[in-house]
Amino acid sequence: MLIGNDLYPLVLPTKTDVIHSPGLPSAMSTTLGWVIGGALNKSTMSPVVSLSITESPSIEGLLQQFWKVEQPPIPDLPTTEDELVEEWFRKTVNRDSTGRFCHILWRNSPDEEVQEFQLCTVTYGMSSAPFLAMRCLHQLNEEDGPSYPLAFNILTTSTYVDDIVAGANTWASNCTEVLENIDVEDRALDSIIEAKDVNSVKVLGLHWDTNVDAFGYHTSPENPVVTKRSILSTIARLYDPIGVLGPTIFWAKCVIQELWIQKLNWDEPPSMSVIDKWKMFINDLPLLSDLSLPRHIDVRQVKSVQLLGFADASQKGYATVVHIRIVDAQEVVRIHFITCKSKVAPLKSSDADNTLTIPRLELCAALLLSQLLSHQLEVLQHVVNIERVRAWTDSTIVLAWLTTEQKKLKIFVTNRVAKIRSLIPMCEWAHVTSGDNPADPASRGTLPKELISQSLHIHGPYFLHLPEHQWPVISLSKLKLPATDQLPEVKKFSECTLHVHQVQNPEDMLKRFSSLTKMQRVLSHCYRFIQKTHRKFTTDGPISCHEAENILNKCVQFTQNSHWPQWQLIKQAQQSFWKRWSQEYLQTLETRQKWTSPSPSLAVGDLVVINSPNRPSMSWQLGRILQTHPSADDVVRVVTVRTGDGILKRPVVKLVKLPIS
Repeated sequence: MLIGNDLYPLVLPTKTDVIHSPGLPSAMSTTLGWVIGGALNKSTMSPVVSLSITESPSIEGLLQQFWKVEQPPIPDLPTTEDELVEEWFRKTVNRDSTGRFCHILWRNSPDEEVQEFQLCTVTYGMSSAPFLAMRCLHQLNEEDGPSYPLAFNILTTSTYVDDIVAGANTWASNCTEVLENIDVEDRALDSIIEAKDVNSVKVLGLHWDTNVDAFGYHTSPENPVVTKRSILSTIARLYDPIGVLGPTIFWAKCVIQELWIQKLNWDEPPSMSVIDKWKMFINDLPLLSDLSLPRHIDVRQVKSVQLLGFADASQKGYATVVHIRIVDAQEVVRIHFITCKSKVAPLKSSDADNTLTIPRLELCAALLLSQLLSHQLEVLQHVVNIERVRAWTDSTIVLAWLTTEQKKLKIFVTNRVAKIRSLIPMCEWAHVTSGDNPADPASRGTLPKELISQSLHIHGPYFLHLPEHQWPVISLSKLKLPATDQLPEVKKFSECTLHVHQVQNPEDMLKRFSSLTKMQRVLSHCYRFIQKTHRKFTTDGPISCHEAENILNKCVQFTQNSHWPQWQLIKQAQQSFWKRWSQEYLQTLETRQKWTSPSPSLAVGDLVVINSPNRPSMSWQLGRILQTHPSADDVVRVVTVRTGDGILKRPVVKLVKLPIS
């Protein structure tokens, strides 16, 4: 490589290493590597010269090189050429009509030629696979669903992960006549059954008893050493997508919370109190096999269908339960369990933390219930006509919040009340006692034995089977709710007295404010009040930037209007004074005699005014004469003047001597 003299200094680093030996060329380290240069000793007989250089890199250099390699490169911004190429590609390349773009390159051995294959299915494990799988089902239902009325919307409403609960490769039924028309190889055999008996089939984690057409649960708990890991593993096996085991699972969640409070390692045993409670829970788990939930909900020939929800909270957490009430043509009332959902209350950060009050948890339960009712209403409205949506809570404070004007409540309550109203605006809220609230067990947690012994959670309160006029619940219109000033989480408004005072000088009002920001904020609220008195639309809440800017413009405009006449008078008086001073007074100072009689010339040190007609009024320069320049007849016609802007040469006809005595 040949490097010119003009470029050679550019390849030299700040610190250059030079290796030199007598009779041999020198080696210099550069940004391009080591450069060999210099003259050979003519006495050397060998025509070949070898130079060996060994460099030991420092640990700092190795670490720096490591980070240079490992650091991901910063992508370059597309250039104009790149954008043009991309635009040309979009205009000239058409998408394949089949929509298949997943291709792979494959060969069985290095000796074979690489072949290109097109994938006809979605590859499992790709990030787009879950979306593409569900999108295909929705598209299939949209295009071909109307051709099959009995199966229409099944793919969109009865799909759970990769299971479709409306038919499969293997069939199971509670009707023997149906199974007789299905080949034996297509029936659900014992080899694929994971259930508590031979008549049960596993469906989405539940066990379907085909004899009674009901869902059930089966658990086989192990008794290992009680540790944080074994407890969490057992709880994870309690798969309950419907929520029938809600009170029991909530009890187990509270145990997990206790383990987190104790800050245990995964294989460390908990305290004896936790171990005793956990052993009692494990011994009761087999009792869950006695639970049974009817699979089929008959909505044919119904007279009335209502979606009912219940919410409750305790210091441990909050829960919601949803039932459906069906009245058929014979006035027979049937109550069916739909779902249950619970959440453990978050741990307090300190003993002084008062954010997790019972009313707040009750409100969170009401919000969870509204979300659950909104989702169930969206799913069930394609199957049956829901006439009414009702919700109950045993908290009169929450019911009072729901009927209070939002601006009177604090932000925590306001946000949740607004969300509840937006999710289920048609919902009818009412009060229910704790003893009749199905969500009460799920908000406190129960052992399996207690869940089996009581029917409130699954079957609902007894009054749902009665005619509506016999229900003991009290609607909001008849319920005596606490007054607004007695509710918690209500903003405190201080009483104020309005005193109207006529201001003589409006400018004094602006001078009362200590800062511009305070003036904008106060006057913006005053402007809002004026707009409301005129019954014009105004916003509530904090002062916006637009309001602050608007009031500032009005203040500036007011100040200009009040000072403009005064400023005009001052400007007029100034112009009048300048005109008389420059045209009348200065002329009296520069009177010159006739040429027959000599007049005194300007001398060094005289103070003069420079006549500058092109300069603005009141801005003629003052100067002091530094030097005079007399002509051949000893008459001074040009002088050098020092001014505030520098030293100038001016003719004496443009100067007026000021009297200083």
